[in-house]
Amino acid sequence: MIPTELPWLDGLVESQKLGRAFISAIASGEDNSGPSTRVPMVKEGLDIVVFLVFTAACMLINWGVRTLVVAPIARVILHGPQKAVRLGQSN
Repeated sequence: MIPTELPWLDGLVESQKLGRAFISAIASGEDNSGPSTRVPMVKEGLDIVVFLVFTAACMLINWGVRTLVVAPIARVILHGPQKAVRLGQSN
């Protein structure tokens, strides 16, 4: 039996709308969305799905930046030119 209401699908659509509005606001430098009069929809599950989508997106962006940008730069800075160090054993 397929439920008639799909909060996860509505949540994905809402996440897409919010993401586009966010990108538009960053690209144009101003907020074009107007005043927000939306009522929170936690019981319907819409806001929970939006929260999960944006949480996953933030985690993926954080992981990607750390892996592709921070780790290589840190490797170069921390390892730098290596000098051979010979340690003698004292008896």
